[in-house]
Amino acid sequence: EALRASEKKFRGIFENATEGIFQTTPDGRLITANPAMVRIMGYDSEAEMIRVVTNIREQFYVHPERRDDLRRAMMQEGYVRNFETPFYRKDGQIIHISLNGRLVRDENGSPCYYEGILEDITQRKRSEELKIAKEAAEAATRAKSDFLANMSHEIRTPMNAVIGLTELALKTELTPRQQDYLDKIRISADSLLGIINDILDFSKIEAGRLELEHADFRLSEILGHLTDLLAGRVSEKGIELIIAVADDVPDNLVGDALRLSQVLINLTSNAMKFTDRGDVVIRVFRITRNGDRVRLRFGISDSGIGIDPEILPNLFSSFCQADSSTTRRYGGTGLGLAICKQLVELMDGEIGVESEPGKGSTFHFTVELGVPVPMETGETAQPVAEWLRELKVLVVDNNETSRQVYTEMLTSFPARAFSCGSGEDALRELTAAAGNDPFDLVLMDWRMPGMDGITTLERIRRTEAVCRVPVIIMTAFGREAVRHQAGEAAADAFLIKPVKPSLLYDTILDIFGPAEGMTSRRKAGKKADPSEQIKTIQGSRLLLVEDNLINQQVTTELLQSAGVIVDTADNGLEALRAIQSTTYDGLLMDIQMPEMDGFEATRIIRGEPRYRHLPIIAMTAHALKGDMEKCIEAGMNDYVTKPIQSERLFAVLARWITPSRFCEIPCITLDDPADEPEFPVCLPGIDLNAALQRIQRKSLFKKLLLEFDIRHSGTADDIWTALEVGHSDSALRLIHNIKGVAGNFSATALYAAALKLETVLRSGDTEAAAALLPAFETAMEQVLAGARLLRDMDTAAGEEPAVPEKAESPPDMAEIAPIMAELARRMEQNDFSAEEAFERLQRRLRGPDVHDLMSELAGHVTDLDFPGGIGVLKKLADVLNLSLDSAGND
Repeated sequence: EALRASEKKFRGIFENATEGIFQTTPDGRLITANPAMVRIMGYDSEAEMIRVVTNIREQFYVHPERRDDLRRAMMQEGYVRNFETPFYRKDGQIIHISLNGRLVRDENGSPCYYEGILEDITQRKRSEELKIAKEAAEAATRAKSDFLANMSHEIRTPMNAVIGLTELALKTELTPRQQDYLDKIRISADSLLGIINDILDFSKIEAGRLELEHADFRLSEILGHLTDLLAGRVSEKGIELIIAVADDVPDNLVGDALRLSQVLINLTSNAMKFTDRGDVVIRVFRITRNGDRVRLRFGISDSGIGIDPEILPNLFSSFCQADSSTTRRYGGTGLGLAICKQLVELMDGEIGVESEPGKGSTFHFTVELGVPVPMETGETAQPVAEWLRELKVLVVDNNETSRQVYTEMLTSFPARAFSCGSGEDALRELTAAAGNDPFDLVLMDWRMPGMDGITTLERIRRTEAVCRVPVIIMTAFGREAVRHQAGEAAADAFLIKPVKPSLLYDTILDIFGPAEGMTSRRKAGKKADPSEQIKTIQGSRLLLVEDNLINQQVTTELLQSAGVIVDTADNGLEALRAIQSTTYDGLLMDIQMPEMDGFEATRIIRGEPRYRHLPIIAMTAHALKGDMEKCIEAGMNDYVTKPIQSERLFAVLARWITPSRFCEIPCITLDDPADEPEFPVCLPGIDLNAALQRIQRKSLFKKLLLEFDIRHSGTADDIWTALEVGHSDSALRLIHNIKGVAGNFSATALYAAALKLETVLRSGDTEAAAALLPAFETAMEQVLAGARLLRDMDTAAGEEPAVPEKAESPPDMAEIAPIMAELARRMEQNDFSAEEAFERLQRRLRGPDVHDLMSELAGHVTDLDFPGGIGVLKKLADVLNLSLDSAGND
């Protein structure tokens, strides 16, 4: 009975097991097989399987010798465990099995049969093989990417040399054919370097070596840099570049500004590349905000050629472009979109595109960024002038998208905004509103079909039905001729497209006045009389804190012309010392200065109770909407933007400055026109009308321009040197000074080039800064050519130069150190160009303390005695308390 029960139990296990259970003879015949075994091997029944399978070694084993291995293991050990081998099924399909078995012997110890359990491990085996293959592929990809990254770096070094030496060659005397060849080499080298940079970024991402930064940045600055970068191309193509940022998008963010900017530049450049007419629109929306995290959506839409639907799924793949003709016509590596995709994904976002052939495309992506905690409540703290709610504005632009964006922008300030699409419609709107609710402001595009902006502006001025002429702001892409026409037609302001919200906001406040608003303008029909404002500040004593000597002189002359007593300080530390010994009615404080900047100086001043109510007016080169808040936080009362406009300066001073003593100081009368020097009609690189409007006296402008030539004729070389020896701070200071002076001279091209160069260098990208230096040098040379033109006119008239050869001021060690380091390096390398470096040093380093050493050094350099020259240079460094080693390696 027990035996029958045991047999029944065994039979149940045998029949229902999921693994194959079998018995075979030692010579390879099948004795028994359970249903699972039959199923695994692909037979219809146990009976069929036993009948058909007569030689397991030949019929089951893919590698018959594995049957021999199994038999040997059975004979030696009596069992096997986890014995793996491939089997043939009945249909010829190969599967992988794992077998556990034992040898059963008879009572005499002779082999009787084998029995065991068999498991189909095909899926597991394939998974392991796939894993191994995947790891091998990933390793190969990493190796390839590491190789590309290393090779890209190796290639960039000689490429930078090719570009740099080409630029130097272009500055020499060349035949027209040589000039043409070198120009083409430079263009081709720049193109090749762009391709190499794409490969480098792509390989870094694939190799997992690209890490994102987490630093504070401002979205408005990124978008501003983008518009500055693309403004020239927009103007050339004659299309619109429009930027619209939703009101609830925070400006202060935390993340990798450089990589976000890279994605925006790539997508916007692509949109412009494939758009020949119409517009490119960048929109920014907020999707979610959770605590200190915000998810933003960026959309870049164009009205270009569009993309075929079958191309879209692979558009973000590496080395993919719309079709082969795209590369031939538009160029590019096909890596840009792939890089954008991976950068966006690194920022926890997604990227996509919608497009229709012939109707344009919209690329959109999301990113998750941080928000500084203090900004959680501070973002909405922007003080809004209440009168703005009453401001009635007419937007005149033939581009529908532009009208929509500017209307939304103005409504967010908030103001009452209306729009129309042509000059004729604008006249009708202004005339219709004149008797009841007239417009206060017209924001008008220059380029419109039919009646353009200049013609419309002139018609408005002449139309009697427009009983009160509104303020008119003209917009256009950066064309100097248009700016002049707008000025001649009496436009109140001129804004370069694309117009930034912050700049439009500040321009409106500058025109109407932040505090008084429209009241006086509506009553009088014009801005406040500057002569009345001058009277209120006449006799006051002000401290001007400004490190740039030419800007210092321009502002001093403006103030003295209004009867203001002016003292000067070169930085915040000097300002702190000055207010201890002299009582001032107010301070004009530059923001960016060496040793101590304007913010820190103001905080220290406000820390003393006696100076709590001392008016402090900031002077800043940044006109962004948030800069007023920074000034207020530091304790300043108000600000004026650089370059200084006299009307704006006097208006702000009149609001805050009250002379503390009765003292009639006569205003300095301007030179009689008959006594003014002879002037050319125009000067290269300078908007002469704008410059003279700011500086007012031709004699002063001439003096300052000639002084600029003497002080800064070698500054471009000094910037090159500072970058070559790693002195980025020195280069930044030089560039910032040039930018400030260029603004006062209305040297628009030089100002734009310096601004772009300063922005890129502040981001830490010295290679990109070096690539921008040639354009900066060209703009600089134009302004210096203007100065030489004035000097030549003096020489022709038999007059003495208007400026001394060199202003007597102590040498600036920040400028001297990199030049000395470069001179040492060239002499150590026996480089004949050491003479050129010495000449730059000689122009900047004078005085009795160094006269003998400089003369001795000149002899060594002239005689090419570089070892002797290095010894003298070390003595000179000791006198100046400089270290040549540190100077060259900072």
